[in-house]
Formats: sequence, C-alpha cells, structure tokens
Amino acid sequence: MFEFTGEDPGYIVIDELIGMFITMAGHKTTFISLIAGFFLFRFFDIIKPYPVNAVESFRKGYGIVADDVIAGIYANIVLWLGYLLFYCIWK
Repeated sequence: MFEFTGEDPGYIVIDELIGMFITMAGHKTTFISLIAGFFLFRFFDIIKPYPVNAVESFRKGYGIVADDVIAGIYANIVLWLGYLLFYCIWK
C-alpha cells in the first residue's frame, strides 16, 4: 500500500472527482451549472480558505481528499447562493 505524504500527486484525480460530485450534489446538471460548479470548485481548491488549508496536514492521504471535500462543500453552497440570487432577484 502506498502512503501519500506531502503534496497532492497530480496523477491521482479521484479526490477532484469527489470534490466535483459534492459541488454538483443537489443541483440541476446543466451546461452552465457544470461550468460554474467547476470554476467555483477550482477557486476554492486553489485558494484554500480555512478549513481547507488546515485539513491538508491530515496523515496518510486523508488530507489530500479532505481538502477537496471541503472545497466541494464551499462550492456547492456558493452555487446555491448564486441560484437564489439569480432566481429571486432577476426573475
């Protein structure tokens, strides 16, 4: 069994897939929502606001997955807020 330490290995993308799944959970799957969800997820994954940056230090690769899970949760919430803003104010 491999033990991951340090940086997120670029050749393993299952953590990003999990993050995107969490980002889109409960949302309509349209082209616009997928694009918005992707950019929101990448934003939070790159910027790493608290606690995304704090969980990266978890051992044995858990932090590698946990930071993408939390980034996905943040992106999901912001996507919902975007829907509410668009449909409640402009429609």
